[in-house]
Amino acid sequence: RFLSRRRFAQWLEGEIKRAHVNWDVGSTFAVLLLLAISGFSLTAILLSLLAPEISPLWRVVIALFVALLSPSTVIIWLRYKQRQFIRRVEMVLPDTLALMANALRSGMSFQQAIELVAMEGLPPLREEFAIVSRTIALGASLEEALQGLVERVPSTELELVVTAVLVQREVGGSLARLLDIAASTVRERLRLRQEIRAETSLTRGSAFALAFGLPILVFVFANFATPVTGSEPWSAPMFTTSTGLKAWVAIIVLEISGWFWLRQVLETLEG
Repeated sequence: RFLSRRRFAQWLEGEIKRAHVNWDVGSTFAVLLLLAISGFSLTAILLSLLAPEISPLWRVVIALFVALLSPSTVIIWLRYKQRQFIRRVEMVLPDTLALMANALRSGMSFQQAIELVAMEGLPPLREEFAIVSRTIALGASLEEALQGLVERVPSTELELVVTAVLVQREVGGSLARLLDIAASTVRERLRLRQEIRAETSLTRGSAFALAFGLPILVFVFANFATPVTGSEPWSAPMFTTSTGLKAWVAIIVLEISGWFWLRQVLETLEG
């Protein structure tokens, strides 16, 4: 159990560091625990008030489901911050590589080029290379410092560049030329990615409408249509019976699962 808690704390610490937010593990864990307890308590109270005919067992099951789902909002937000940070890094990566290549041509060593980027580079890579420079100054090898950079910034483009640099240092050759080629390659990959994203913008909009817009519109129009005929809204049993509330749980689970599946498909197309 202690090892499980330690692994969870290490995993959570890694997620926070990669998101580059000013949080600590203890505070984040407290927020996750608070969300779980609040989700369970509020769900149990609302079910008792709105649907007292539901059996206590089903109330506990639904409340536990909400309690497990609530903390995931923080993880989703951290992953969103990670993607934002990686995009910012990849936007300035070609210019950073070009700066390093020019520094190498002027006679600087690779370590001096890293220090130059740490002082005069573009954020947020400037801060990351400052950490690399400090790590080397504390006695770590260049390979260890660059691997730490890749762990903090899990960008595919940056990982490719670091791998190419490490291989080039082993086999020899012009490192400045390699960085020029890497800069042009990364720039071209980013351009193609933007074009693909623009081409799939209609598909992404259709996916969002299919996942959320269409079900909501059908629900709203069907409920507006039934009162016109003088009868109660057709969805009224969904709020007053146990079967209806179970249907709501199934709908929410299917909607969220479908949206995540569509997101994975779109990310595969864009990647």
